[in-house]
Amino acid sequence: MDTVIPKLVVVKGLSAQTYCITSDSISLGRALSNDFVISAEGVSRIHARIFKVGSGYHIEDMGSTNGTFIGEQQIKKETELRDGDVIGLGRSVALSFVFPLKPEKEAAQILDLSDEAEPVIRSAIDSGEREPSPRLISTIEIPSDIQFLRRTYQRLALLYQVNNSVGSMTDLDQLFERIAVIVVNLKKADRVAILLQDEQKELVPAVVKEKAEGAVHHPMHVNRAIVQKVIGEGIGILSDDGNDPRGAEGHSGRGVIGSVICGPLKRKEKIIGAIYVACLNQNEEFDEEDLKLLIAVCNEASIVIDNAYSYREIEELNKGLEEKVRQRTADLERALENLKDAQLQLVQSERASAVAQLLSGIAHEINNPVNYIMNGIDSLSRYVRELRWMNESYCQAARQAGLDLSEIEAEADRLNFSEHMSMLSDLLLAIHDGARRTAEIVQSLRGFSRTGESEIKEIDLNQTIDESLRLLSYRLKEGVTVEIEKGDIPLHSCYASQMGQVFLNLLDNAEQAIGQDGRILIKTWCDPSWVFISISDSGKGIAPEIIPKIFDPFFTTKTENGGIGLGLSISMAIVKRHGGDIRVQSEPGSGTTFTISLPREAKPGAAERG
Repeated sequence: MDTVIPKLVVVKGLSAQTYCITSDSISLGRALSNDFVISAEGVSRIHARIFKVGSGYHIEDMGSTNGTFIGEQQIKKETELRDGDVIGLGRSVALSFVFPLKPEKEAAQILDLSDEAEPVIRSAIDSGEREPSPRLISTIEIPSDIQFLRRTYQRLALLYQVNNSVGSMTDLDQLFERIAVIVVNLKKADRVAILLQDEQKELVPAVVKEKAEGAVHHPMHVNRAIVQKVIGEGIGILSDDGNDPRGAEGHSGRGVIGSVICGPLKRKEKIIGAIYVACLNQNEEFDEEDLKLLIAVCNEASIVIDNAYSYREIEELNKGLEEKVRQRTADLERALENLKDAQLQLVQSERASAVAQLLSGIAHEINNPVNYIMNGIDSLSRYVRELRWMNESYCQAARQAGLDLSEIEAEADRLNFSEHMSMLSDLLLAIHDGARRTAEIVQSLRGFSRTGESEIKEIDLNQTIDESLRLLSYRLKEGVTVEIEKGDIPLHSCYASQMGQVFLNLLDNAEQAIGQDGRILIKTWCDPSWVFISISDSGKGIAPEIIPKIFDPFFTTKTENGGIGLGLSISMAIVKRHGGDIRVQSEPGSGTTFTISLPREAKPGAAERG
């Protein structure tokens, strides 16, 4: 069962306000120390106290000067409060105690909407009629009917209470609840039901109240014919209704009740429901003045109901507008992301094309002299071997012939001929190794120059990493070591040159992050679904606030080195295009690790097509 919070609603003497009772005991009075401070004439500093007893609440006067009242009765001792009680603090302030104990059954289950014969109507009043404004005449007649004055005062007081109590309410459920509490506290009223008519013209009870318990626990009999006539014709009806199951004086069984009055509720001149009030006392039946009073309450309530419905419509309209704004914002954000992706791809394509042309030209220009060197080294090595053999053969023949070679040998010692001949082989071998390495670099440049290729092929990722390292080897500082832990990973289908560009970018970043001494660690491994490549460095790390931005296009922290902030964004775009992702882990001072994850069942370009 939902928790019901009791409330105190100002109905007289103060501006309209509601105080929720959220503790087991509260004090009321003028002093600032009170829980509910009431600054009004006639209210004592500490006037009264309301406190919880079991599941209900009691009130006691705290020795106030002007007394505490429930209705017209001044309380002398602790008194139980009921839902709808009007608490008077002196004669200047009145508060309505609202504490509806939620019935176990819904309003629809505590109504007996009977289909009966047309009721006997004692009086019917058009709810749209207003009493004519009095004309000013030369003499003013003061009515001598005290009862008339009393009724007029009661009507004005009740309308003031309705306006002051519910005038600012926007929640329809609370509004109907409050109106029912006010109406059921009319002098002759015993039970009240507020019924609304749905789109299918069916009557739906909004709230049902009983003066004795506050909420009806037994089915309340409502004559459907009366309600339908009120709604259909827009009139107020006073009628004898002879079939309330509780009967007179609250006894069980079907019996005769006193009377009922029923008035229409409107919204924008359209009748949406009715207030149905029953009197169970046959000795004190409703009369036409009671019906007029109910119609006045219905008219006042209709204004507030119309405002509440309008507020609800505005809220729904605002929600709709907010949803449209959110949707439009989301569309714009997606469009912006698509624009960024298109821009990045265009930059990548243009950059790749320019780099490809440059690398292709460099590779071609270097390749020809390297080929000459490689071919010449082979021939030169053979010639050196032959000359060495010829020199040794001549020297041996001269010695056998008894020739004096002392001068030649002395000159050879002076020139360190033997040492030079020994070093010549080492020099030729070093030149050969250098030329071979240059040829490998040229081959790698040729591979990276094909960045615009559209062909997807299976490559060995470990081999591609080796090629990237060879291209960067000239930049590695002497104190930087590179370690590779190659796993047994399968061949991977991808755009080969693009994947090489990713490795080159990440290795280049790792080299720049390290000072004079450091370590780069490369690992490759896989699981049944993914292939992983991690590149770690022992550099200075990345600040936490920067990590979310490092893959953004044109974001860079290396402006002094000419960086334009596209390396990582292009790398991420390439990996995403292959269905993978790049994760980064870094702590300032502890280095950085970039981990690439690629699906084993690769579908390059799937992200673009999707």
